[in-house]
Amino acid sequence: LRDRIIDNYTRIIGYATARMVEAIYRIGEVHEDFARSWANQQLPPMDPTMRAVKEKQISAKSVEIYREALNSYRKAIPVFERIIEEAQKDKAGSDTLISTARAWEQKTKEKVSEMLYMIAEVNARTIERLLAAPIPQDLGTIARLEYESQLLLRAIKPLVDEAISAHARNIGVGDTLQLNNRWIKLSKERIVLLSSLLGDKFARLSLEALGYFNDAAEICREIGLSKGEMVSQDTINTMINFIEISESYAEKAVDLVVANVDQGSKMGVEERGLVEIENKMVDYILALADTLGRMIDLSFKDQKEAEVLFEQKGTIQYEDLLALFEDNVYYLKEYLKSILERAYLANKDFKYPSTSGEWIGVRLVSLDPDTYSKKLKIPVARFAIRLDST
Repeated sequence: LRDRIIDNYTRIIGYATARMVEAIYRIGEVHEDFARSWANQQLPPMDPTMRAVKEKQISAKSVEIYREALNSYRKAIPVFERIIEEAQKDKAGSDTLISTARAWEQKTKEKVSEMLYMIAEVNARTIERLLAAPIPQDLGTIARLEYESQLLLRAIKPLVDEAISAHARNIGVGDTLQLNNRWIKLSKERIVLLSSLLGDKFARLSLEALGYFNDAAEICREIGLSKGEMVSQDTINTMINFIEISESYAEKAVDLVVANVDQGSKMGVEERGLVEIENKMVDYILALADTLGRMIDLSFKDQKEAEVLFEQKGTIQYEDLLALFEDNVYYLKEYLKSILERAYLANKDFKYPSTSGEWIGVRLVSLDPDTYSKKLKIPVARFAIRLDST
């Protein structure tokens, strides 16, 4: 049906009548209408996982057809320009054709912008559907976290990159075609949101992993400290694993923000949008630092309690428990210093650094004044308070 309608418009163009100008535009519109119908088709009831797969296939085909519409509109612009140029050479009765061609040319330029926005939004809807798809129920806690991590990197990231690229091209088209329409304004907003999406998701995973660490630590306190029983090796290994994967997710969150801010800067994203992305990262890092700080304090308290019990009873279970809590304190502190330093240096390298980022440096200096005061060139004031005689 689509091909038949396009053939009809092509024949009209071949007749070179007054309807030719509109027919050139309508060919792109046929592709656009078909893409919209394809994207909005309703699926019958089916398994949620199969539905997610089918929806992704529909979205991919929709993007393909929207690209056909985009190419059709793009090719139409120079055709309109030639029609106008030739009509201007022929002064006899050409004013109507010139004004008509200009009107359709402007409308076509607007459609180029709209198609780029629609391509980006089809990918954005696919992202939302994939994120909402059910996670296999037979996965353990760590396996589920890793499943979500791989989903973000393997399935979501390519779609995010493609959507950002389409929005960036739309912003660029605005400059080239001298447009400032609602599609370009929306693209400027959406590119900031998409640039934060993956970083936000990995930030959530890092905090979720720490929550599971906290649950395991509570079990150790209950079994080991309160009841004086042996803590299983599986529980001990799980605690270290939660710290490690939380740190890996936090690092990924920072790295993704750095990559997207760099990409956004090259694509011409406004300073305000870039700083908004950076501020979200800084807020997350400071919140993460607060969480890690509380866990370090609690683990240190556990360590001291295990140390007292070991000195009193001298049994192996308290020796193992003491070693466990010592490890927790050590790994949590290393995690805290590492992620603070990573985020601080990342913020310093931004073209428009977040002013809140200096608080990350303050946190680092408060952790280790001798090392980070020199390393980050943040001065530390030292003063003595004289005690009064009372």
